Amino acid sequence: MSNYDYEDDDFDTDSGNDLVKQLRKATKQKDKELAELKAQYENLSRAQRERAIKDALASRGVNTKIASFIPQDIDPTE
Repeated sequence: MSNYDYEDDDFDTDSGNDLVKQLRKATKQKDKELAELKAQYENLSRAQRERAIKDALASRGVNTKIASFIPQDIDPTE
């Protein structure tokens, strides 16, 4: 006689695989959303920095076309 109180039919392996597939699908979707948000953030940050630099140059009476020559690592408020 067995010491265990279960039968082979008690194990449902299909639902475990389905759960893993659903989790992988959800993870891929979240990764895709994260990548889109990062790209959007970078675009908005770049546009805001360009605007701040152009405003700073215009307030000093300098041609705003030279904004493209300002390095990326310099703070736009300087």
